[in-house]
Amino acid sequence: MRAFESVRYQDQAARLVESALESGRLAHAYVFSGPQGVGRLTAALGLAASLVCERQAGSGYCGGCRQCERVFRFDHPDVRVTVPVTGSTTEEQLLELFQRRATDGISPLEISGKGYIGIAQVRAISQRLSRRAFENRGRVEIISGAESMRVEAANALLKTLEEPPPGVHLILTTSSFSSLLPTVRSRSQLVRFRRIPAAAVARELEEKLQVDPSCAMRIAAACNG
Repeated sequence: MRAFESVRYQDQAARLVESALESGRLAHAYVFSGPQGVGRLTAALGLAASLVCERQAGSGYCGGCRQCERVFRFDHPDVRVTVPVTGSTTEEQLLELFQRRATDGISPLEISGKGYIGIAQVRAISQRLSRRAFENRGRVEIISGAESMRVEAANALLKTLEEPPPGVHLILTTSSFSSLLPTVRSRSQLVRFRRIPAAAVARELEEKLQVDPSCAMRIAAACNG
């Protein structure tokens, strides 16, 4: 499968990233920016799987090998996902969050409350990247909701963005590219994800959930892409 195989209606983003992957010119850091619910995290996981897949690494992913399965279960030691948390977020809550997403493939990685990505989380990323990869297939760090990074956390990330260890790729997903520090934006390649046309959303609802056509159009209009 192509890296963005599971992402619909994002052809421009797919062409940009997949051509870089196939030519061996993948940037060390990307920002996947766009509205919530259009496939940013799904695309990030697909790209990560394409880098560690046992069968198709470098061109796509198979989805069935041990490496791919671990990526989409969020338990691959070299593909890690960091999400915004609150001061009271527990490890159990995070585990439940990842398990829910791994099960249905669509649940957002969001903790209730006003979450943020703090400096301790970024330091944990730096510590992981200072060690050798477990599988020797490269490493991917995905930061979901990167617009919630506190200033000190974003500044702590700069060194990794400037001088990433060999074989390391960082993917930041955000719904607000302008909220990222200019220094973070300048050290990453922007990939824009577009709103999905209402007609396409309605068609998906009809085909996958058997929603009545008139109801599907009302829902599609309300969700704003």
